[in-house]
Amino acid sequence: MASDVETPDSIHYLLMRAHLALYHRVTARVTELGLTPGQPKVLDFLQSAGEADQTTIAEGCQLDRATIGSILDRMEKGGLIVRRHHEGNRRSLFVSLTDDGRAVAARLTSVFADAERPILGALGPAEQDEFKRLLRESIDAMAAADEPSGK
Repeated sequence: MASDVETPDSIHYLLMRAHLALYHRVTARVTELGLTPGQPKVLDFLQSAGEADQTTIAEGCQLDRATIGSILDRMEKGGLIVRRHHEGNRRSLFVSLTDDGRAVAARLTSVFADAERPILGALGPAEQDEFKRLLRESIDAMAAADEPSGK
């Protein structure tokens, strides 16, 4: 439903609105799957990575180590992941999805696709590629701007 109220046209405002719209579309469905905040990111990450240590998962999901630790604890108790040591590396625990975790991750893929459908439906294939490219470039530019000078 369109509104007659004029809204800001800044990048910040537009990205915030887009994020919130997508977030609300995903959150309701994620809750139905019995997942708590942070778990969808981890499932999505591990579905792509296959297996990773806690530090790599934290970096890939943009979460701090303490937060990822508690998320992984809940996921392990829920039977979604398993943590193991690799031979020759007793310091790091490697995390992978269980069969149940892979099943939930597959359902999440469908949730994400459904949530994105209105965006992608408004854009042609070339525009979708360009949109993704511009988002990636924006993320990279923000990350570069946050790096301490001299790196």
